[in-house]
Amino acid sequence: MTQTTAEKAQLLADTGCVVIMSRNEIFTLADVHSGDQVYYTFYHADNSFSCTCKHGQFHNYTTDLCSHALALKLVLEKETS
Repeated sequence: MTQTTAEKAQLLADTGCVVIMSRNEIFTLADVHSGDQVYYTFYHADNSFSCTCKHGQFHNYTTDLCSHALALKLVLEKETS
């Protein structure tokens, strides 16, 4: 059975696969460990996300987030709740 993007993102967020590497007023950078890969995933001050994964190369700065960007979003939302 294939996981949805939301399910994969929740798993990544819940299992410590999102590691915040840098944070300032312009962006937050996280390493997101997914399988045997590590993706650089960004949250930008304009409330957008981007990721270095294949999906992210075509969907950065859109609402069609990859699981890595969505996982970062979930982690950041949890921090502020």
